[in-house]
Amino acid sequence: MTEALRDVWSAWWQSTLHTHPSPVPIREALSLITVATNSLCPWLNTWTATCTPAADAHLADLVDDVMFEYGITGLRMGFYGEYNASAELLGWLFTEVRDRVTDARLDDLFEYLRPAVQHPS
Repeated sequence: MTEALRDVWSAWWQSTLHTHPSPVPIREALSLITVATNSLCPWLNTWTATCTPAADAHLADLVDDVMFEYGITGLRMGFYGEYNASAELLGWLFTEVRDRVTDARLDDLFEYLRPAVQHPS
């Protein structure tokens, strides 16, 4: 049963990433499958591997949404905010997907956080 549900979530997520705009806003879709599966990473990995104009447009939408008043620093997902997504999502946004979206707020946030994420020499 669990595997069948994961297959349904995966198919829905793929469909969402390939359709912009989608019937469900991207943050809501990501939040739902993250809480349903108790994991954000696999869905972000799928998004990273989906290099299409629709996926990139969703990425721009998500960044615009979570960067409003720098809400990403306390981002919680789920119906009751039960999944703390800030660290995973922020880390993901500073991977290769960073080149797929233009938003000066990400640059500012990266510069602000750089000292905290650099390794001591």
